[in-house]
Amino acid sequence: LLPHSKGREERDSPIVCLGGAQVPGYRGAPAAPPATGRWRRRAAPPAAESIVWREDAGWFETPDGEAFLEYRLPSPAVMDVVHTYVPRSKRGQGLAAQLCDAAFAHARGNGMRVVPTCSYVSDTYLPRNPALNGLVYKDQEDPKPKPSSM
Repeated sequence: LLPHSKGREERDSPIVCLGGAQVPGYRGAPAAPPATGRWRRRAAPPAAESIVWREDAGWFETPDGEAFLEYRLPSPAVMDVVHTYVPRSKRGQGLAAQLCDAAFAHARGNGMRVVPTCSYVSDTYLPRNPALNGLVYKDQEDPKPKPSSM
């Protein structure tokens, strides 16, 4: 963007009251803030592509390192998602789902099954993304990778 166009971009971005109400079509200062308090700009959540895989640490994280999804590998074919954390200041932006998206994409790309130990994954993410249930590890499955047939 050119320096002189920055003001237009800011005016067109959504504004949210700290109480959570979005103000569509912002075109300047609101007549009065709601009784609940102040106004602030809603930051766009980072794209799923910006999630960082930290193989050495066993987690996926946001670029700032504040939100993460921790996993364990009980076998080369199984990823156990044990914990998802998003700090209170960043909740409600879809970061936990983006972390899960990255973990499930990684599992799919590497031929792994996912054990949803984390309650967010099992109780919230998977019900919202039923197409991913095929990647979920079933108790009756053999966790060892099967040799390819010749």
